[in-house]
Amino acid sequence: DTYNRLLIHEPENINFHNYIADAYFQLKDFNNSKSSYYKINQIDSLNVDAYVRLGEIAMEENNSQEAINLFLHAIKNNKNSIDLLYPLAIAYGESNLFLQAAITFQQILTLYPENPEINYQLAVIYKEMHLHSLAISHFNKYLYFYGDDPIAFYLLGECYLKILDYNNAKLSFERSHNLNSGDYRTLFYLGLVYQKLNDYEIAAKSYKKAIKINSE
Repeated sequence: DTYNRLLIHEPENINFHNYIADAYFQLKDFNNSKSSYYKINQIDSLNVDAYVRLGEIAMEENNSQEAINLFLHAIKNNKNSIDLLYPLAIAYGESNLFLQAAITFQQILTLYPENPEINYQLAVIYKEMHLHSLAISHFNKYLYFYGDDPIAFYLLGECYLKILDYNNAKLSFERSHNLNSGDYRTLFYLGLVYQKLNDYEIAAKSYKKAIKINSE
């Protein structure tokens, strides 16, 4: 209300519009938030933050194609900004445009080669593209920094399983299970891997545990 009153006297004040737009965004009142950000664009057509926020709203509304268009518009004048490239890559992934997502994440990695989050996201994208060896490489780079992530170890195990590397698949699923013993899927895959390695007794135990947990 305070900023709305101030806008009466300074209708072109971008800061006031931004405070109002952000307040609506935090309240998930996306219609009013969009109206305020579009007003910012009318005042300053090169305002990158407004385009980014509008892209984030589009993502919240499950309109990933609109988000892509907004992020691409913002990137025209800020081609190496991770704040723009990252949400663009996520939007590509949400739209199942995995090649574009991979290219964009790789672009970020050239700027931040050791970034664990980018390595994780790129690994997930490569897994979706069935490029499992590439996915394995990036999952391992991520796990070097975050070795307590059971989901990453689980996904890594799936990749090793796809390339028939059963020993590394077993190690990955075991790490995932040790970090999260209540996930029946990990136990199921452990059973499968032990079966592939001809360790049928342990395989049977893993399957039984998976069934028990899943039925609880």
